Amino acid sequence: AVSLAVHSELRAKNPNHRTLMAVPSAVQEQFASEAARFYDMTQPNAPMWHADSSASPEERRASYHPDSGYDVNVVTHQALRDDLT
Repeated sequence: AVSLAVHSELRAKNPNHRTLMAVPSAVQEQFASEAARFYDMTQPNAPMWHADSSASPEERRASYHPDSGYDVNVVTHQALRDDLT
């Protein structure tokens, strides 16, 4: 929840702000339910996130792109290492 609050604060200051979170796999799996508790998803300014543990490397890399439509990317530490090397 702290990282979601920080994302919201930074997004309020800069609407183009995007967040990348490298987390343990259990946290990645729980992210959607946590975010749904933190945000009202019916609001037009609610963030869009990518936290798909089954995503291929190509899908993850595409989600990092500014034009992807995602405000928050949640990946495992290993996936981030794989994507950057």
